Amino acid sequence: MRALVVDDSPIKQDLVRGALEGEGYEVVVADAGAASTPLFEVGVFGLELPDTRGERLAADLLARGVIARAVFFTSSEDPDRLKAASQTGIVIDAGDVAELASYARYLGQRLALGGTPTEPPKPPPLTGALRVLVVDDEPLIARATARMLRARGHSVHVATSFAVALELTRLERFDVAVLDLDMEGEANGIHLAKKLLAAARAERVVFYSGSQDVGLFMEATQLGRVVAKGARRAARWLVRDVEATEEGEGSAS
Repeated sequence: MRALVVDDSPIKQDLVRGALEGEGYEVVVADAGAASTPLFEVGVFGLELPDTRGERLAADLLARGVIARAVFFTSSEDPDRLKAASQTGIVIDAGDVAELASYARYLGQRLALGGTPTEPPKPPPLTGALRVLVVDDEPLIARATARMLRARGHSVHVATSFAVALELTRLERFDVAVLDLDMEGEANGIHLAKKLLAAARAERVVFYSGSQDVGLFMEATQLGRVVAKGARRAARWLVRDVEATEEGEGSAS
C-alpha cells in the first residue's frame, strides 16, 4: 500500500510518516504539488501549502487518479476551509496521530479484503470505555465533540459526511453513534441512524444537533436520545447520554 504525504511542515511530515509506516504503508513525502505517479491508496495533506491550498491540490489529484482518497491532517480552525476539506476527504486534527493511524489501519484492512464490506466483529464486553462514532458535517464541532469524549477515556472515530460514516462502519461496530440531524446536501441523521441500527453497526444512537425542526426532533426521539446544541450544559448532557446504559444513567459529573 502506498501513501502520499503533502505538507511543508517537517514535524507533521514525520508524525504522519511514522503513523502510516507503523500500519505497513510505503510513504512518499512531498512539500507541495506532486507529479503524475502510480496510484496512491491515500493522500494526506496539510491545508496551508507554499504554492496552493491543500484541499485544491487534493481535489486535483483525485480527479487525475493519482490518489484514491484524501485525508487532511490539520490544526486549522477556519470553519470555511475545514468545511471545504470535509467535502473532499476526511479531516483529522493534527494533534490526533492515533486517529490517523486508526484510519490507516481500517483502510489497510479494507484494501486487503479487496474493498468488499465484511461483517464487522462484535465489540468486546464493555469495561467502561466505549467505541463511539461522531458524525457531524461541521468539522470544528465534530473535533470538539471527539476531544470531549476521548477525555472521558472513550475510543472515538470522526466522520464529517454520510459516506465517510458508512465507510468507517464497514469494518467496525460501535457502541454509540453521536449524530447530527442536519447534514448539508446529504441524507439527514435520522436516515443514517436507521441504517446503522438496522445493520447492527451501532448499538445505540445519540443525536446532537442544532436543528430547529420540531418534527425532526420528535422523530429522532423514537430512535435514541436527543441533545440540543447550544442548550445549557449541552456538553454535560451529551456525555451523560453517551455513557447511559439500559441498566442506569451515565456517570458524567
